[in-house]
Amino acid sequence: PGPHWEVDLDTVRSVISVAALPRQPTCPIIAEVRSSETSRTVRAVLPMAEGIYVRDAVRRVLCLTAIQPAVGDTFQTLMSWLEGCEMYVKSTEDLRMPQVTSVGEAQGELEKGIIVGVCPSKQHAVMVPPASQTLEPTDKL
Repeated sequence: PGPHWEVDLDTVRSVISVAALPRQPTCPIIAEVRSSETSRTVRAVLPMAEGIYVRDAVRRVLCLTAIQPAVGDTFQTLMSWLEGCEMYVKSTEDLRMPQVTSVGEAQGELEKGIIVGVCPSKQHAVMVPPASQTLEPTDKL
């Protein structure tokens, strides 16, 4: 790879090639870019495409892996695109358990997954909430 504009030019060419296909893809397309201008261009060429700045995030995760291996490994897993390695923010109604009243009860109802935080409406998220924490209908897990 050469200067950032050359790499970004290759990225835009690839996005244009996808946009020229007779049948447009229906899935989101994520393209690594090195400049904000290219990110806007990618979106303009193909509405379901998004240009993201990956290098900075990757460097940070590598540093975290060296300094705090458990945290870095968790981030690497979340960034892996492996099935089952996703995070969601959903209401108890979205999760089909509107009757639960506490974090512990909600965790017991989840067949797959763990609750890593609660986001009350109009407040900051609480990470690793106690099982006894009461849930409001507007809270998201």
